[in-house]
Amino acid sequence: MAVYKIAVTTGDRLCSGTWDYVYVTLIGTEGQSERTLLDNWGPDLGRGSSGCYSVEAPKPLGELLLLRVEKDPVFKLPEDEWFCTKTVVTTPNGENLLFPCHRWVSRGGDLELRGGPARKIFEDTLPVLLEHRKKELERTNYVAAHWQDDDFYGFQFLNGVNPNMIQLCSQIPPNFQVTDAMVKPFLQEGTSLEKEMKNGNIFFCDYKTLDGIQTKVYDGEQLVVATGFCLLYMNPENKLTPIAIQLLQQPAKENNLFLPSDTETDWLLAKMFIKNADSIHHQSINHLLNTHFVVHGCALATLRNLPLIHPLYKLLIPHFPPNAPHKHVGTR
Repeated sequence: MAVYKIAVTTGDRLCSGTWDYVYVTLIGTEGQSERTLLDNWGPDLGRGSSGCYSVEAPKPLGELLLLRVEKDPVFKLPEDEWFCTKTVVTTPNGENLLFPCHRWVSRGGDLELRGGPARKIFEDTLPVLLEHRKKELERTNYVAAHWQDDDFYGFQFLNGVNPNMIQLCSQIPPNFQVTDAMVKPFLQEGTSLEKEMKNGNIFFCDYKTLDGIQTKVYDGEQLVVATGFCLLYMNPENKLTPIAIQLLQQPAKENNLFLPSDTETDWLLAKMFIKNADSIHHQSINHLLNTHFVVHGCALATLRNLPLIHPLYKLLIPHFPPNAPHKHVGTR
């Protein structure tokens, strides 16, 4: 009997932990271990925690290739995702192997992690590793196959760089031309826009901050940036989907409202314009203005006005460029 020690680390971000059952299986060149439940006395896999577990195999597994992770529900509780940071496996002969994860683990299917040093594809010759690479590529081809789907579009909003743009909608803005009759075909049967707003299932993105932004001239024409709204619906399947798009802020004859029932090309272009506006908002406001420009002021104040021995200088200087030209003029 070969015993492997496994140290599992859970991320410290909000809701990283899980109450679900998590199982691991070690796969090596000489076989695989038993499917083992990660279970110690007391709570396991809590936010920011680390736990050590034992995994048994009938015999030594040879070179460890993969770590399979599976998650099953506790009773009939709803989905409880788990953010796994890393797993370190100690073999019976004392060798430590790191299996990095840094991702959310959901129920259904299994997640297989590679361990050991980095390798290029031509360095993998074992069939099990070649099959693992093939599965990874197939998961990436899912995006290529579904990027036009409305539910995947909503998924990108929630999991992109700018999810805070999504607001709960309790009342349609007066300059948003959407009506109940327009979106009723895209809601659950027997309900209405007003009912869904009361139930907290309607959300929207408002890009009024970009209204009036100066754009470049291309081929003699001023480029247009979408500055309007995207209305989103959390459907009974718990999927966030777009149900109406208005590209500009002010209602006008040329400012049409786009719906999922429009032609495939029109609806796709409307979604792309909104996604482009979302990217511009993130890069120009959240990233440049609220990050770089704010930090630049702190950096200049630190380098110009704080002596090297000042506590704040010691605290902040590791976060600023070490070779930035500066001159200390203050004595505080």
